[in-house]
Amino acid sequence: MRVRSERGPQNLARTRGSGVSAWFGTPKLPTTGVERYGSDPTLFPIISALAQDTSGVGFHLYAPGPTKRPEDREEIFEGEHPCVDLFLNPNPFHSRAEFIEGSQQHVDSVGETTILVEYVGSVPVRLWTIPPWKLTPVKGGIIGTPAKRKFLTGWLYTADDGERVPLEVKDIIQIKLPNPADP
Repeated sequence: MRVRSERGPQNLARTRGSGVSAWFGTPKLPTTGVERYGSDPTLFPIISALAQDTSGVGFHLYAPGPTKRPEDREEIFEGEHPCVDLFLNPNPFHSRAEFIEGSQQHVDSVGETTILVEYVGSVPVRLWTIPPWKLTPVKGGIIGTPAKRKFLTGWLYTADDGERVPLEVKDIIQIKLPNPADP
């Protein structure tokens, strides 16, 4: 299933889900860090400063030069490559800095961030940061493998109202810090 504009990544991003992690045997992410973020006088400035610093780092894409040596590489600028254009303008509502800052806030508060990729055909056209605790991995076996070996086959997004939206593996980019409780 592809995520379409009319269905609305906006719908995915504007609600807080209750989650169904227990049904799938996956630990539910704690939201304590996020809930404390806006009210804790110590936590807020630390996470905010880290996220702002991360979002302030410039983004550059390079193509190899004729000799393939690092000093001969050529920078690719906005308008020259769709990857550069997408990353510099991830969606109509967020600048690159806001997108990176929001993603980093999730990493710093709960240890991971999730990015919804919106496609037109097979081309990624928008990126949306969504709360990782609203996503549940869907696991399944691959034909010919033992039942106890499970693989990621998709994601299930759960909204506040209980609506569950199935997403394909390619629709979500997950960035995680190592977590011994959830390898």
